[in-house]
Amino acid sequence: MKNGRLMRSVVIFLLLSSCSFFATPDKSPSAKNTYTISKLPSSWKEVKTQDHDYVFYGPNGSSLMIQSFCNEFQSASLSNLAHTTFKSLDRSKIIEQKEFMLQDRAALMSKGEATIDGVRFRLTLVNTKRNNCYYDFLEVLPQQGTDSITDQLIKELTFK
Repeated sequence: MKNGRLMRSVVIFLLLSSCSFFATPDKSPSAKNTYTISKLPSSWKEVKTQDHDYVFYGPNGSSLMIQSFCNEFQSASLSNLAHTTFKSLDRSKIIEQKEFMLQDRAALMSKGEATIDGVRFRLTLVNTKRNNCYYDFLEVLPQQGTDSITDQLIKELTFK
């Protein structure tokens, strides 16, 4: 239970500081209406927020944050965008990257670790571009004891 509260604090820190996502001078249009997530496990609960398309809390304080930007970041590579996201976090490092196709578009999955307020946690970032929009799916997990749902998210994600 203590681990769950700690991870929620980390997620709240990420949400308030927007350090896991890119800041733009003007709020670029969101692409939230261009995709749907059909089903996540019942243990994952959605939390409403104004700064992200979706935020979900899962078991043991794990979380999933989804952000989209239209008309932004089109010239940067997916690898550069992933590195920028990871660099925004303290003592972060990418451990593994894998390119794949996500509904006929290039995507990149980056797995790594980072520290916030002295707490070490795991990250899985999937990013992709389509129709002049950039999509960023970030899963934050405690160091041990919680399985990633990123693979399931990819299966349940549908672009319109």
